[in-house]
Amino acid sequence: MNKMRFLTISVFVLLLLNAFTLFIVFHMHLAGRHNPHGGEDPNSFIIKQLKLDEQQQQQFAELRNHHHEIAKAAEDEGKRLHDLYFSMLKTDNPDKSKVDSVANLIGEKRKELAIATFDHFQKLRAICRDDQKKLFDATIDDIAHMVTGEKPPPPDAPPH
Repeated sequence: MNKMRFLTISVFVLLLLNAFTLFIVFHMHLAGRHNPHGGEDPNSFIIKQLKLDEQQQQQFAELRNHHHEIAKAAEDEGKRLHDLYFSMLKTDNPDKSKVDSVANLIGEKRKELAIATFDHFQKLRAICRDDQKKLFDATIDDIAHMVTGEKPPPPDAPPH
């Protein structure tokens, strides 16, 4: 086998290994994001934990769709602003006032998303019966961690 053929095969094998590794890491990341409660997605977890009836599930679906639209728009604009923000690094003398302005806009988008998420869960709680509100109050921290992809704190950790 000549050197060129050996190098070609080696590069191909390395590319396959790299692709396989990225595939595994990507799937582990996704699994870790929604896996704190046995692999359930947040929507199923909420429905099950709050014991939502059919009508409440329909209302929850409408709330979820509305929130998703708001969140997607805020995230898209946030990404655009981040791209703009970091593109300003491509010059030796970036305009500091523009940098500050874009940073403030990024913060406003995050705030907008946080408020929309709070409003979403407030509306979800409002469609709950009194017995379900107790379940909501007991599980909102778990729900929030599932939605944000954060790992819940250990049970003995002090509150924020």
